[in-house]
Amino acid sequence: ALEEPEAVAAEAESSDPHPAKKTTFDRFESDFYGSLRVRTLLTADDIEFIDRFSRVGYYGRYLGGERWAVVGRLEAGVNLVNQNPTIDVGGDPGYAFGEGSQAFTTRLGYVGFETPYGDLTWGKQWSVYYDVAGWTDRFYTFGAQASGALGDGGINGTGRASNAAIYRIGGGPVMFGLQSQNRSSTANDQGFGDTISGSLRWSPSDALAIGLAYNQVRDGVEDPGPNEPHLGDTATIIGANWDRGPLELAVVLTRGEQREMDDEETWFDSLGSEVFGRWSFDEHWSIFGGLNWLEPDDDTVDTEYRILDFLIGGAYQPHPNVIISLEWRLTDSRTATGRPLYEDTLAFGVNMGW
Repeated sequence: ALEEPEAVAAEAESSDPHPAKKTTFDRFESDFYGSLRVRTLLTADDIEFIDRFSRVGYYGRYLGGERWAVVGRLEAGVNLVNQNPTIDVGGDPGYAFGEGSQAFTTRLGYVGFETPYGDLTWGKQWSVYYDVAGWTDRFYTFGAQASGALGDGGINGTGRASNAAIYRIGGGPVMFGLQSQNRSSTANDQGFGDTISGSLRWSPSDALAIGLAYNQVRDGVEDPGPNEPHLGDTATIIGANWDRGPLELAVVLTRGEQREMDDEETWFDSLGSEVFGRWSFDEHWSIFGGLNWLEPDDDTVDTEYRILDFLIGGAYQPHPNVIISLEWRLTDSRTATGRPLYEDTLAFGVNMGW
């Protein structure tokens, strides 16, 4: 029970190098880590260099006794190149709305307690919804557009949830998470539980995990501003994850209500799915692929908007802290009027961590 909380595994994206070894001073453990990530994007008409989730972070853990500990983490996003690309890569931009031009942004910042009766943390942290959504958010450059973990996810609570209190507890093969966001940012402020979330994960074997999560916004407004949630926003996700030997495979299915918006700013209910698969030939070479699909499931709107991307690629890891990747997005995504949403894109990337 005094190990690092289960959800921390979701924080380690597939593109993260192995974490540095922790240094122990009596009862205190600390770890300073980081990852520099730059991408070269090529389309038929353009070439661009962008940052893709570069970050530096600090993790601390104080063992207060045999049965409890205090933990804390601070992780800042770093703008290495250009945070306002013209080539759309989709998914999590690595920062909250309005932070794109800043050199440093807050990705994570929380403190909490570990006990035999569960772990309680509060601050900006990976949500319980992401406990399941993170299974397919494993590509190096693209993806994460159909899981319901919108953008930074800080406002609606499905990504790196802001102002969140999270309780997680597990026994045997079952893990349970409960989350509440508390803020005073809209006219529909609820006082407590402005968003509520829950997750349940079951691991019948060491290789297989099955999960379900739900998130509901309770303080949404009809016409939200940049940092306000939308009225009626709910998200449900189910998924499965397999990881044994050289094969990793994950799939999630999502149903959203009033949480997606097309390019003409029309909100709609949606259905979506993400698939991720990887085959590792050895400790250095791997290939991967999958898809992102999302479209309206709403008879009240007239839109042809759709996300449909096929992703394939390969990676070479010459050192545990260095990853070189090549990823290709083949897209059949379209706008509200049926035009192509963006172009096929090739991404060459380098991640260097410590």
